[in-house]
Amino acid sequence: MKSLCKLLLVTMVVWLGALSLTPAEASVANDPGYVRIYRSGSMTFYLNKRSIAIENYNPPYYRLSVTTRTEFSPILRVPETTEDGARMVFDYNYDNKTIRFVSMDGRPYSFRDATINVARHEGWQRPHEATAAALAAFRVVYGIPFY
Repeated sequence: MKSLCKLLLVTMVVWLGALSLTPAEASVANDPGYVRIYRSGSMTFYLNKRSIAIENYNPPYYRLSVTTRTEFSPILRVPETTEDGARMVFDYNYDNKTIRFVSMDGRPYSFRDATINVARHEGWQRPHEATAAALAAFRVVYGIPFY
């Protein structure tokens, strides 16, 4: 009976220890509300499909706002493994095959090349996940790729 109690105690200690090593927040990798859009080093960026808002629908002009989520590699051993990313707003011109990066977290996007031509495979320099987020959001909302 003592050995059974010791075994149960050891099992509980190991189990509780394992729980303390798991991330504070569960991974969004298997959550159907998120789609993986970009990976950079130890970070993986996801598009929160539930956060997409259609701000303008006037074909061929569209405006979508989206939120990304960043998941850090467990190798980094940071206390919080995921965090909300930026709220980004994009203007789409389907006829010209262009996407304009309007704002990020309510602040206007001020880089000189805020418009990209998707047909020429252009992309914004920063933030890295912006191009992938813009393309993924359009596909999620309208069910077709933006060129």
